[in-house]
Amino acid sequence: PAETPADPPAANGHIQEYCGTLVAPATIWGYQYELLQLQQWVLVERCRCVAVVGLAGEGKSTLVHQLLQQASANGATPLVAGVVVFSCRSPLPFPLLLKEWLDLLGGRPSVPLPATLDRQLDLLAHHLQQRAFLWVLEDFDCCFAADGWASPADRLAFWQLWRLFGERSHLCTLLVTARKWPALHGPTETPGRFRRLVLHGLEQDAGCQLLKSQGLQGSQADFEALHQACAGSPLALKLAAQTIDELFEGCVATFLQKQALLVGELAALLEQQLSTLTPLEGELLNWLALAGTPLSSQQLWDLLVLPPAQPAYFTALQSLLRTCLLETHGGQFQLRTLQRAYLCCQLSEQLFQELYQSVLTLQLTGETLHRYGLTAEQASPMQEQKSFAGLSVEPLLARLQRCMGKERLVAALLRLVAALEQQPGSPPCTLRSYALENLTSLLAFCSRPEL
Repeated sequence: PAETPADPPAANGHIQEYCGTLVAPATIWGYQYELLQLQQWVLVERCRCVAVVGLAGEGKSTLVHQLLQQASANGATPLVAGVVVFSCRSPLPFPLLLKEWLDLLGGRPSVPLPATLDRQLDLLAHHLQQRAFLWVLEDFDCCFAADGWASPADRLAFWQLWRLFGERSHLCTLLVTARKWPALHGPTETPGRFRRLVLHGLEQDAGCQLLKSQGLQGSQADFEALHQACAGSPLALKLAAQTIDELFEGCVATFLQKQALLVGELAALLEQQLSTLTPLEGELLNWLALAGTPLSSQQLWDLLVLPPAQPAYFTALQSLLRTCLLETHGGQFQLRTLQRAYLCCQLSEQLFQELYQSVLTLQLTGETLHRYGLTAEQASPMQEQKSFAGLSVEPLLARLQRCMGKERLVAALLRLVAALEQQPGSPPCTLRSYALENLTSLLAFCSRPEL
């Protein structure tokens, strides 16, 4: 007699985690509106593809976990037949992954996969039309990273999988999380097909509640200031709370006074967020960090010492938007608060190292002095940017004076300025440079009695 196919897994209202795990916090802080939005898209509209995008530590997995609890909270009548979860950080070639998915959906080991990718996806599409499963792919962008585990064939397969969910008719929903939204061709953001939710941190009330739950001491104003400094990032708030507990006896006011935000694990988190940037993307972020207000694309372009070709420039801006590092306001770009503080700190350290070597050797060292303007007073004549903030140079000069004394520092800066003025045609001064204006401004600051 012919073998009877095994029935698919029964819908029992429980989350069926196939591969990978999701964060399961005891408490979720904030994101009520975002959770309601996801419920609408996934459980009501049955949208084919939904993406939750945000920087590391913004709470993407936490939010998705809450949604899965809602999806399976109706006892004998769950809102989805089952949930399949996979972490795209796992180096599992797509054919093996697909084989295991098909085994799960069929309730038994499936027949060997067809030879071609198109036929393999056709087989998956057949199963997607049978039952309303929710498919969760965490860190979806890892499948498309040029230096990641996925081979070119795997990257093509995951792209085809995305198109399958977005373009074919079926009963399922693909829900993905990503730190950077990959450049995928396929369904655009359309009701019923594809929706994207970008996380920008907790609201102030939720962030303050999270901080208070950590047992910290401080006024409401202290908690609000710390929330703003961390840009509402749940993980950044928790890491800051850990530093406050370990180094400042739980006192938020002392922590803020000592400006100790960018230390330890939080600094490592920010370094990780910025580690994959191209040189051009890094330069754009540095200028946005130095700026005190949002800049238009033209204002940002005008600041660059070596402007790239315009297609490369706009590609870099688009890439930064997809990483969630930039925010747009009325057609202008602004760097997020926490990343701005980190980049300004990094620039200040680079300037100190370059200036220290330059003063010791009486030869201008490094590129930072050439590429970036330090203060509004000398930056604005080179471009019409009146609201330019710049770095605070007083702490920079104070460190240099402690190393070599004020008289030696001033004498060395004078010689560096004279050298630049006497040889205007020699490299690197053949190109546009902020170096002469920067050194002149530093000398002006040195003449102040308080320094």
